[in-house]
Parts: sequence; C-alpha cells; structure tokens
Amino acid sequence: GGLMDRTISFKASHGWVVAADRTSAGAPVLGVDPKIAITAPSIFYPSHWTTPKHNNWGLALPGTPAPVLFWNTYLGQTVTAYGGDIADLFELDIINDNQYRVDGEIIDFDTRIETIQTTDPTIKHQIAVRESVFGPVANELFPTETPGRVFAVRHLERDRQDNFHSALAALDASMAHSHAEYEAAMDNWLIPGVHALFGGVDKGTGESHIAYYMAGGVPWREPIMVDGL
Repeated sequence: GGLMDRTISFKASHGWVVAADRTSAGAPVLGVDPKIAITAPSIFYPSHWTTPKHNNWGLALPGTPAPVLFWNTYLGQTVTAYGGDIADLFELDIINDNQYRVDGEIIDFDTRIETIQTTDPTIKHQIAVRESVFGPVANELFPTETPGRVFAVRHLERDRQDNFHSALAALDASMAHSHAEYEAAMDNWLIPGVHALFGGVDKGTGESHIAYYMAGGVPWREPIMVDGL
C-alpha cells in the first residue's frame, strides 16, 4: 500500500513556538504537547503556586518542587526528551557486607539510614544505604540472576561541586521574568536531558524572545579499548 496505508506506532512529544511579530497578539505563542500516556499514578502532577512576586502554573514530576512544563506571567517553557546517557553501573569487588576492594585497596562502605515519611505521621520507612566511591549500592534497581554480585550506580549529578541540583535550575527557570534570567537558570540544568523551547516577554523592557536550548549533560568517560579497536 501507499504511505497513507502505513500505521505509525511510535509517538514522541513535540512543541512549537511562534515569534511575537508573527502573532496577532503581539507576543510569542508557545505550544505544549507531551505525548505521555495516561497512567495511575501519573508521571506529572499539576502545579500552581504564588508569591508576592511570582504566579506560576505547570506540570511537575512527583518529588520535585519545580515544573518541567510551565508558564508564568512573563514567559513559558515546553520540553521534549533526548536520550542522554547520564549514569554508569559498576560491579563491586565485595569483601563482606561492610567492605569492598578497589585497585587492591580494601575500603569501608559509608552506610547511612534514609527515612521516608509517609502521609501518616505514624508510618515511616527506613532504608539502609551503602555508599561506595562510585556511588550508592543499587542492586534493587538492577536485579541479577547471579547471586553475590553487587552493583553501584554513579549518577551525573553526583559529581557536581557546586551543590546545585537540576531541580533547583528548573525552579529558577520557572521563576524567571526575562530571557536573560531563564538562560542563566538553564546553564545549570543537567538532567533530564531535554530539548527546551522558550517564549516570553521580558518584565520591565517588554522585549519579546523565543529560543531553543539543548539542555543536559553526559559524564566524562575514558575511551575503552575492545579487541584492539
């Protein structure tokens, strides 16, 4: 059959933005269209918060304070995902439950207890976390059929030296009142990797802007030689 007979099963998010001089409103128009299936629980939750200086709406990921798709009085953002490889998995040379070996040196795990409070004040979940030089032990996330194997995951955000997380960058972006403020916030965005579209009118000057950002990062990795290649 022809092209019209083909069934397209792949769906991906998309967005678009139109400059102010091409709209009847005289301001940028931003289209937000994430192709996210309806699930329970949902991948997003609606967000609306105000302060004396801010009035923000959007969709945020559970557990984060900042919307990923948002608009405020002056500007808005939509994003689509790109597939950045942001983590590495390491198999540890285990000595015992409290120690592992790296380059011949025996190292103690840094063990701590994480407490997760539920909506019921009387119910708390406690999880023992073992931290290695590569990152936390995460066998629960990477099940294996081979007993005795222990894995640690090193995440891109773990190596940041400025104690600044991408969730804070997203929060700063959502509170921006100008393209310059938004751009400064996006400079600190590492994860998740996104194609971001921006449209807005600067507070004070009234200048209109549209922009595209490929925001995100990948870890610096040494080349690996495989069979002499």
